[in-house]
Amino acid sequence: MSSDDSARERLRAFAETVRTSGSLGKSVQINRLFDFLVESSLAARTPKEIEIAQEVFGLSPSDHLGQDATVRMSIHRLRKKLENLPPNREGEHLVLPRGEYRLQLRSDVDVDAAGLAAEAFFGKTDDAGTPRRQTRYNMLVRPVLAICVLGIIVLAVLMAWFWPLSLTRDARLASAFWKPLTHSAIPTALIVGDRYAFGEVENGRVVRQVVDPLVTSSEDLDRYLLNHKRDGAQVVDLNQFDLPAAMAPALVSIMPVLNRATGDAKARAITSSRFTTDMLKTHNIVYIGLLSDLRDLREPIFDRSGFALMPTGNAIVDRRSGRRFEANWADPSKERMLRRDYAYVASFPGPFGNRILVIAGMNDPGLVEVAQIVSRQADLAILTGKASEKSAFEALYEIRTFGPSGVANRLIIVRPTQAGRQWDATLQR
Repeated sequence: MSSDDSARERLRAFAETVRTSGSLGKSVQINRLFDFLVESSLAARTPKEIEIAQEVFGLSPSDHLGQDATVRMSIHRLRKKLENLPPNREGEHLVLPRGEYRLQLRSDVDVDAAGLAAEAFFGKTDDAGTPRRQTRYNMLVRPVLAICVLGIIVLAVLMAWFWPLSLTRDARLASAFWKPLTHSAIPTALIVGDRYAFGEVENGRVVRQVVDPLVTSSEDLDRYLLNHKRDGAQVVDLNQFDLPAAMAPALVSIMPVLNRATGDAKARAITSSRFTTDMLKTHNIVYIGLLSDLRDLREPIFDRSGFALMPTGNAIVDRRSGRRFEANWADPSKERMLRRDYAYVASFPGPFGNRILVIAGMNDPGLVEVAQIVSRQADLAILTGKASEKSAFEALYEIRTFGPSGVANRLIIVRPTQAGRQWDATLQR
């Protein structure tokens, strides 16, 4: 048997192991895509994106395939699943290289560590981009990368030596909101709110992605299907999570002050879908995202809060007065008029001397605006001044919006809260 035949047999055996193990989940599309790529790879053939769109997903040329991201998103999801698989007996991993629609077997030493380093430094490559040759990468990119890294190290040393002390004294870190992180020896986790998306299917293909705040996982979707019918449309588990559009500008606002607050021990970023409750014992928690995406953080945050968060996350009720605050922000592509959104900020102790901070909006405008609020010295001074340096406090802001953007904010309520006392077993309800 030739080396090529042997490689094909190992690929075939690995693929069969993947199928029988159920490692790819229940998604019909992902499993169909995997089977298609296996057969193509065994035939030493690399299909084009348009072929995958038509053969696997049932799309037609009239569907504007060049603008449809179904194939690229599915390839990305399949690649992530394959990365979590253990190697076979020969120590080989089943990989789907970036920029290629072809499965390969690579040994532990051949797994593209250089590609991962380039991704971390330059950003992720496009799944539909032109594949790079490994030899060309070694000859051109690695030396450039080494020079860049060396330059960054030299620059960092020079900045540490000559940086004016006045610039390192960030007044925002003295605020009651950020100060607990600066005095903590506990590592910090940045929890980024993400949301589960499933697909609606018509005529055998996915026609749209759906985000429902009441359906946050594949298990929720199964339970949902037992009780509901979506107007006759079939739905399918895409096993996909995405971030709200406002997340990028929100992170741009808070990351400089968060990095300064945590110092050398940079915050570890993780999505809310991957958050585990054990982290409440081992990390300071900084949540940033939509209120509807809190997931397992919802109960510890609102258990002792003066507010009650509605199940959809689009309304919040003041327990004391009964007043309801509900966003009426509409799709900005349809209506351009002044609307209203809300944002929530909180700071309270965790169960083991750690700190929990919440930076959340009901919708995208609220999230962008609240991230700017906790990053601006003037707004922090107003917030923490009214909070009176309490160890636990919360605040609600009204955000005036026009189209997709927040244009003004107003601090409605700021007060001390009992949040943090829920950790005391003697106070559990």
